[in-house]
Amino acid sequence: RIQLMVPTALQEIMLQWAHQGTFGAHIGRDKALEILRQGYFWVNMARDMTTFVNSCQTCQRCKNPAPQLRARVTTMQRPMASQPFQVIHGDACTIRSRNIMIFVDQFSGYVELELMRGPITGRSLAEAFLKCIVCRHSTPSIAIMDNVNYQVKGTFPQVLRTLGVKLTPVSVYHPQANGRAERMVSIIKKTLKTMVLENTSAWEKLIPLAAFACNTAQHRETKETPFFLVHGRDAVLPGPLNTAVQELRTSAEVADPEIYVQNLRERILTAFKHTTERLKAIQNSYAHPDLLEEKFKVGERVWMLDPRKATGDNLKPMWKGPFEIIHVISAAVYQIQEEGAAQPILAHVNRLKKATA
Repeated sequence: RIQLMVPTALQEIMLQWAHQGTFGAHIGRDKALEILRQGYFWVNMARDMTTFVNSCQTCQRCKNPAPQLRARVTTMQRPMASQPFQVIHGDACTIRSRNIMIFVDQFSGYVELELMRGPITGRSLAEAFLKCIVCRHSTPSIAIMDNVNYQVKGTFPQVLRTLGVKLTPVSVYHPQANGRAERMVSIIKKTLKTMVLENTSAWEKLIPLAAFACNTAQHRETKETPFFLVHGRDAVLPGPLNTAVQELRTSAEVADPEIYVQNLRERILTAFKHTTERLKAIQNSYAHPDLLEEKFKVGERVWMLDPRKATGDNLKPMWKGPFEIIHVISAAVYQIQEEGAAQPILAHVNRLKKATA
């Protein structure tokens, strides 16, 4: 292979051409280095390419870190429910400029949806919480919400204190600690968006149907639906045979009520056991002793992962920043501030990666 010896003055230009050029497209170090090796050479070319790629601002904003580092999370940091509607997760999504509040029961995965009339405020959130959770399912012990102003300050937390509900801003310790509920929120959002695409007119009327579809869908591990875990009975689904199904169930109950109650009790106990084991398994996955841990110091520059950009069909950079570490709250939580920003914010270490010059 014939290679040209590149002088020092042109080496930076060649690095840019191989990695950042039109046909380079910010490929990785090894592939960019192979492009250079096809026709060029200089001493320490591999070392220079490594330094150049590692310091590329565009790659740091748009690509994931390797390896994926995670912080150990203690059991006390992750509230775990032992019965339905003991721990509630709250999230919101926006579809066609309309806000929808999503409440998910951690134990069963049962979901309640509320279409908000306007921008979500502490007052409107409190009203939705009272309507969808307290009045329908009783008062929970813990509410896990996003760490945004209208959810953690003002009217909403005051109402929760009055009700005796502990408010836990989820992003303070780790968004993934939501486990099953976080995935359920994602499912709800996808379900709503799918139904909206298929039904463009009066889509707001489809919201209760989306909730019902999720609540009556069987979970592959527990083999039960959220509806059953909450109500202790199977839902009668709309359809041409629903009357016949209901008659069969009623006849079985009337024929031998004791056997029916005994079978139902065993089924509920089994479902609760499987659900509890599943929640514990999720918790243990975030406290694995072999996980690598990352630590940052005050003054270091970091990038922060934006989960809205990291998922879905999105061409925008998934990393925001760079930010500066202002204060170390704990081994897992840092206070960071972007240059030019008025206020610092809190971020979990799992959403941060070191910014290289």
